[in-house]
Amino acid sequence: MPLDASLYALSLQPRAISTGWLDLSVYAPDQVGAGSPAYALHKDHTNGSYNLYDPFTNALLGTSAVAPPSLPNATPNPKHRLIRLFDPDVEVHIWNQTGLSWSWTMDWEETQYVWTREVASLLGSDRAFTLSVNRKPDPNFPVLQYRPHRKGDMVEILDHNISRLEPPVRDRKGFEVAALLALAFFIDHTYPATTGSTASSPIASTSKPSAPAGAPPAVPLPKSRPAAAPSVRPPSPKRSPPPVKASPRIQVTDISPRALDAHCKYCLALLEDRYLPGLVLVSESPAHQQALTQLAERIQRKRLKATRGSDTLQVVVTASGSSGAGQEARPAAGGGLWAYLTGTFFENGRH
Repeated sequence: MPLDASLYALSLQPRAISTGWLDLSVYAPDQVGAGSPAYALHKDHTNGSYNLYDPFTNALLGTSAVAPPSLPNATPNPKHRLIRLFDPDVEVHIWNQTGLSWSWTMDWEETQYVWTREVASLLGSDRAFTLSVNRKPDPNFPVLQYRPHRKGDMVEILDHNISRLEPPVRDRKGFEVAALLALAFFIDHTYPATTGSTASSPIASTSKPSAPAGAPPAVPLPKSRPAAAPSVRPPSPKRSPPPVKASPRIQVTDISPRALDAHCKYCLALLEDRYLPGLVLVSESPAHQQALTQLAERIQRKRLKATRGSDTLQVVVTASGSSGAGQEARPAAGGGLWAYLTGTFFENGRH
């Protein structure tokens, strides 16, 4: 049970009938059995990614995976992970810090947070994890705590400490989802394991992944029909060129130098796709205009240098509500900026 019964807490229970699933329920001290469902957390054992679902609508709220490398054919860095939230799309980078102590940092809006690990019990090897606000040189204070228990692990959301943050957290739900997806990687040992081979760390993709075939319903799916007898396949027709993809939208909420470096590397990796028409950088704050423009121009310079000028990449920065560079989607009305990187892309002399 949580340290304080008045705290908002989630209990974690592995599904015995579904491989790789954890059910997160709202903890109620006076209730027998599991409380009301809050989230469904799934580890995809085929690629090692983590996905968080709404238990009522089965909507995918976010996913966590190793961040893509900054250079083509480079080895992904397991100490840099990327969390992607959907509806609206937001990206959160978490970094493993060097040093004698175990710690990971993550940024949300204008605040930096740090994950630390503690020994949960002197009699066992279980580990507890705490997410705190990084307030150097002032002392940090926690906003989320994970504690293992014999009757079920517990996650405590410290709302009273979150309310102390300056500037205040604008999207508390998104912050909670991002924190749980970061925690999902740290508590990897709690997921029901599969007998298959261990998967390598995945790289975060540019598109929203589809839901796994096994869930999130808590009941097992009926057995599939027996496969039909193999038939002779007719000759495949000549493949047509793949359709033009939609421009990915990159949400820029943090304009610190480290975050902008990560955005630049990520965008350059996306631009290796020769069928990509461009990129859209989005910022909700008009105060980010200069940083957003500089980031777009920086990506343009590096891309043109890497392709020796073969990409006709252009940068257009518009205010929210304006059309930009002929894009099919336009920003919603209100404050904010959109930066478009558009043009004709080439690969090895082909387009």
